[in-house]
Amino acid sequence: MTATVVVTCLLALVSGAVPTWLLFKLKAEFRDFKQKAMTEAKFSEENQLLCDRINELENRIAAFEYTRDEHTEWIAQAESLNLNRRGQVLRLHRRGESVPGIASALRMGQGEVTLMIKVYELGHDLRPEEL
Repeated sequence: MTATVVVTCLLALVSGAVPTWLLFKLKAEFRDFKQKAMTEAKFSEENQLLCDRINELENRIAAFEYTRDEHTEWIAQAESLNLNRRGQVLRLHRRGESVPGIASALRMGQGEVTLMIKVYELGHDLRPEEL
């Protein structure tokens, strides 16, 4: 009879322990699910913020392209002015003007004038027909 009582007690203990263990396991799973759900909500919010930012940047790019097309002619004129200035520098240099004289006449820096002259001379010295 004592064996039967021991077995009955063990069965009662096991039948009480298993549901308790399952309850704690279920609580842990629920906690993990809740944490994952909050992470997904945060991800969704950040995703929406990034989508909004991308839309804003696309609008800014479109506006920039529109204004860039309007100013293309102005840029082409500025480039031709730069070519004219280089031609003026080289013309004055061929006439024998000094670098400070050229710089003050054209309202440029002496370093810029020197650079233009050196670039011209390097390109002039390395012409393909002379190689």
